[in-house]
Amino acid sequence: MITDFIHTYIIDGKTSSASIFRITLKDIFNEAYCLGIINNNPVLPTKSPKVKVQRTRLSLDDFNLILESIDDEAHWLTIAMKLALVTGQRVSDISKMKYEDLHDDKLWIIQQKTGSKIAIPLTVEIIGIKLSAIIKINENDSEYIINDAGKKVSIEKISKGFAKLRDKTNLTWEGTPPSFHEIRSLSARLYTEKNGSDFAQKLLGHKSAKMTAKYQDDRNNGWIEV
Repeated sequence: MITDFIHTYIIDGKTSSASIFRITLKDIFNEAYCLGIINNNPVLPTKSPKVKVQRTRLSLDDFNLILESIDDEAHWLTIAMKLALVTGQRVSDISKMKYEDLHDDKLWIIQQKTGSKIAIPLTVEIIGIKLSAIIKINENDSEYIINDAGKKVSIEKISKGFAKLRDKTNLTWEGTPPSFHEIRSLSARLYTEKNGSDFAQKLLGHKSAKMTAKYQDDRNNGWIEV
């Protein structure tokens, strides 16, 4: 029964909560055992849930090093990486961005995952990279902002292209190397520092500050200033 209770949190991806509940229940039943209310602690046979971070965070230095390895300002992956950093959007939204989404001095996005509607000013910029400049780099007859010889670049191609370049660098990480999706977290952290949490939350299209906070967490990848 206790195992099933803990497992309900694990299958929902709430391993941290599952671990906390297990510790709490263990302490409660230990107290009951010491008072002679029960003969054994039913939590002891259960295993402690393993809480681990799925991906390592991408730092700005990591981002720049991977970007420099492309060595082509007009390459579709260069544009995709910069667009992801400046807009803070998911790869699914980066892949489908069209030039027709640009009007009234804004980039209009309907997020594929959540349906959130966001209008980002073309004047927005981070670390000197401006949205208005990115969208002009590879303008051609294609309807897609991210295109390879005019053709739309798929989500899979963007993700695999990033991973391939990442692995060619001398960068190393503890745990799972950061994916293209981690650029979204880097964007959230940079904009939070520059414009505040409210701005970052709006840009990412989150309904709650709690969700944005997950992206703002650098997972111990930052410097500790003394």
